[in-house]
Amino acid sequence: MGDSSDEIDRQIREARSRLDQELEVEEDRAESSARQYWRVAAGVGVGLAAVVIGVMVYRRYRKRSLVRQLRDALVESVRDLPDEVTSRLEDGFPIGVVVTDKVHELSDLAGAWAGIAGKVAPAVVGSAVGAVVSRLVRGTSREAAAPD
Repeated sequence: MGDSSDEIDRQIREARSRLDQELEVEEDRAESSARQYWRVAAGVGVGLAAVVIGVMVYRRYRKRSLVRQLRDALVESVRDLPDEVTSRLEDGFPIGVVVTDKVHELSDLAGAWAGIAGKVAPAVVGSAVGAVVSRLVRGTSREAAAPD
């Protein structure tokens, strides 16, 4: 009528054996994939760290132009002023200073112009700061300062 119980037990053992072998193969594949994933993740992490360090080193050691240095110095000095002073300056600065970097257009005179700008810029900035401070000390508005 049917298979004997020994035959059924043998078939069950064979099926379990096959399933165990397949399970071991799948576990090995999963373990190999996990190792490969972590290697790739470590490589990406190292690459990202190298890029971040490179950007930090570049920003630290790049040579900034004179215009950039002056602009940064003026912006920082204005940001550090107390609120009372900045409220007086909302009408605008009493003078306007425009400094441009056109050294690349005058390549033959670049050294001379850079030297002149290096000597003149502190005087211009000093004059600008003096004008701002004198306006703040006087506390006059534009209407009072303008001649009739």
